[in-house]
Amino acid sequence: MLHLEAEVPHVNELLASVDRLTVVEGCDCGCDSLFFDVLRNLGRPIVSCVGRTAGNNEVEVVLWARDTTLTFLEIEPWGGTLKPVRLPLAESIAPYPADAFGCDEDDEEEDADA
Repeated sequence: MLHLEAEVPHVNELLASVDRLTVVEGCDCGCDSLFFDVLRNLGRPIVSCVGRTAGNNEVEVVLWARDTTLTFLEIEPWGGTLKPVRLPLAESIAPYPADAFGCDEDDEEEDADA
């Protein structure tokens, strides 16, 4: 499962809008991030994951939305990858590793027992 940033309202509308997405601009830094909104009014991140590029570099992928509009596909360095980063291979996209944020599932269980 991918990491949902928070409860995502309008999920059905967002999914239905994918077929109508138009890339309006790429990122200024040279990475493969894509803007779908001319105003660059990003809204908030709604889902994130990690993946690997054709060059075997790890990247983080974050999808942003504002209300019922997908606005930005952010591709960021992950695991020491240097910019500019490229889109991951579709088959490599996966949830964050269990220890991605400095804790693992065992730590979370211990915290829940405390």
